[in-house]
Amino acid sequence: MVTFKNAPTATATVTNLSWPITGAHSNDDCIVGKDGTSWYLVVPVLATATASFATTTQQKTFAVGFSSRSIIDSLAISANLDTNSCAITVHQTASTASITVVTQTATGVLVTSGVTATYLKIKGS
Repeated sequence: MVTFKNAPTATATVTNLSWPITGAHSNDDCIVGKDGTSWYLVVPVLATATASFATTTQQKTFAVGFSSRSIIDSLAISANLDTNSCAITVHQTASTASITVVTQTATGVLVTSGVTATYLKIKGS
């Protein structure tokens, strides 16, 4: 229902065919038009807003799950020959370290460039 600004006692039921208006917009100015006996919303009151828009993106894989593992990071091996008994004795000494292993990955989209721009929106939304 629309109340005419210059004739506050006159009202009209107005059909909205093209604007995605949600919520209450009482006391907002708008432009309506009449086609035959039907009234239509032509333009609601618009406002400007500023937002960031992505202009290019890039898909990347990220590590999201981790686990710690123990590994041998060095191994010393020595051998001794007993010439009297012809016996060979082998010795080994292992040194261990802890590493982190990726156990799960996920794919994400990164914004690699963007712009800030002003756009029109319906006032009050």
